[in-house]
Amino acid sequence: MLDFLLSLYLLLLKKYNFPIRKIIFLSLFCFLVNFSLGYGFRPFYAFLLMFILVLLNKFNFLFKAGIISLLIVSSVYFPIGLIYGPPSFNSVLSLYYTNKNESFEFIKSIPVYYFLSSILVIIIGFLNLKFPLKIESKRIIVFSYFIIFFGVFYNPIKVYVKDDNFDLLSIRFPPIRFFCEIYLSNQEVKKQYEEQNRILNLADDWNPSRKTNNKYDTYIVVIGESVRKDMMNSYGFPLDNTPFMSKTNGILFNNYISAASSTVLSLTNSFSLKENNNLKINDNVVSLANKSGYFTYWLSNQGMLGIYDTSISAIGQKANYYFFSNKGEYNYVKLSDDILLPKVINALNDNKKKKVIFVHLIGSHADHCERTNEKYDEFYLNKDMSCYIQSIKNTDLLLSKVSDAANKSNRKWSMMYFSDHGVSFYNEKLRDKRLTHSDKYKQNYQVPFFITSYDSRYRSYVNKFISGFDFLSIYSEWIGVSEARINSNCKYFSNDDCGKEVKIIDFDNNLKYYNSLPDEK
Repeated sequence: MLDFLLSLYLLLLKKYNFPIRKIIFLSLFCFLVNFSLGYGFRPFYAFLLMFILVLLNKFNFLFKAGIISLLIVSSVYFPIGLIYGPPSFNSVLSLYYTNKNESFEFIKSIPVYYFLSSILVIIIGFLNLKFPLKIESKRIIVFSYFIIFFGVFYNPIKVYVKDDNFDLLSIRFPPIRFFCEIYLSNQEVKKQYEEQNRILNLADDWNPSRKTNNKYDTYIVVIGESVRKDMMNSYGFPLDNTPFMSKTNGILFNNYISAASSTVLSLTNSFSLKENNNLKINDNVVSLANKSGYFTYWLSNQGMLGIYDTSISAIGQKANYYFFSNKGEYNYVKLSDDILLPKVINALNDNKKKKVIFVHLIGSHADHCERTNEKYDEFYLNKDMSCYIQSIKNTDLLLSKVSDAANKSNRKWSMMYFSDHGVSFYNEKLRDKRLTHSDKYKQNYQVPFFITSYDSRYRSYVNKFISGFDFLSIYSEWIGVSEARINSNCKYFSNDDCGKEVKIIDFDNNLKYYNSLPDEK
């Protein structure tokens, strides 16, 4: 098809003998428009746009309106497209949240030379407002209409043939696709908003009682991301990537098994009450602390709204104070977890007497080298694995900084750290090993769990197997709260056997016994 359009293009040049300069300007404009919308270099669609404009040139007003409309959209979006690509859920969501100051800061953050592309589009666009090319041959006009129709509607036709569903929103011609994707992203944003508001509007029905002799007034819950414990020095890994956890006094849980191997399934099932096999997201760790008289904070470096963020962030927004560094999905804005440290320090130093501070990290989520700014202290197997080991080390350093800040606040504090789930290898070649989310192996559920405090005098180890489904029981015992519906029969801070086999949830939300899974090869 591209070859045909190119042949037709050359035929028109030969037949009508139009000024080559004008043809070059129109061609360049069409290529820039397609590129500016974030879809990359697509010659076929650029030629297709050119033929549409050539046909519109027969109607001077429509031609000029088309050029000016494309010029405005392209010049405005070009710098954004170079950075973020085509419209998406995150870019549309940012329009909901961005105020004037944030807009100004965003514009300032764009490299100045990116705006040269916008200026170029404007200049080339205006040079095309007077274009002498008019096709007189009816055969060529009719044939061009056919090519344009087929080029624009090819994907909807293909979808119709395959799925018996004619979907105009599936058009791939960039000037139309751009607005289709804005519409679809806007619909998804509204859907996620509705789901989040539904969860936020659910009232909890906790009826807790708090111990009066609880020795801590400040609890810090640090939630890691994608950390498998056997890649940590504190659990026997040979490289020294956890100097804080390896040496600090406290309780190290050697066999804590996450409820699931993905963030949403793991944390919703760990943080929420399950009653009669129904998950009650309204009855969660944050609302329990609120109801128990604690002032709560949720400080997150993960997403605030998105398919993989809505339910967790809704739990976070139950807090008395919450902060999300990323208003979109977890992978939209990629910031170091250190951005949360000032917020943690502020929370530690405010005048609230009893508090629970939740700190949700992006931690070791892929892309691992993105998390470490492409840097690592020690090489291990390959670059990606070296970055993964470094990301764990960076989290350990952050835990150390939080501990130091807690000590300086003169609070009676205790800090808990665990990861939402583990990961597993997907490449068997030793030097090319990579880590990914999976639900097939025990290692996908084997995560670190560590508790320390200002008055920890020695290290102790809990060796029994504990399920992430029991997190509410551990958490409530830790913060000194009891509630009739939270199981308190097992002493989770001891090595006493609780007498039940650990279960996990796979990607299909099926409940399985952890021991039914194989070890990674």
